[in-house]
Amino acid sequence: MTASASGIIRIWTNDFENLKSEVNTGNEITDCDVSCDSTQICVLSANMGTISVLDLESSSYNVCLRSHMDNITDLDYNQMTGKLITVGDDYCVKVWHAENME
Repeated sequence: MTASASGIIRIWTNDFENLKSEVNTGNEITDCDVSCDSTQICVLSANMGTISVLDLESSSYNVCLRSHMDNITDLDYNQMTGKLITVGDDYCVKVWHAENME
């Protein structure tokens, strides 16, 4: 998988020779991560302060979090705890339950 500042996510074969899918999110992408079962991609759009999930099985793209008052600069997901951590230019570090985004 590759993602760009122009908002495009590309899904490639393992050898990067063939493009399998392309999605235009419409927002600048700062970071993204693939779920451990490879069915979802978590997308960080820093300039919008949002975190979205691209579901590869249903081809749906849903914004699930709008909470930082400024740009989100980084995110990380802990598979052991099921928690997502976001860091923003609003001087906040936030910890979320990935299942319900609370």
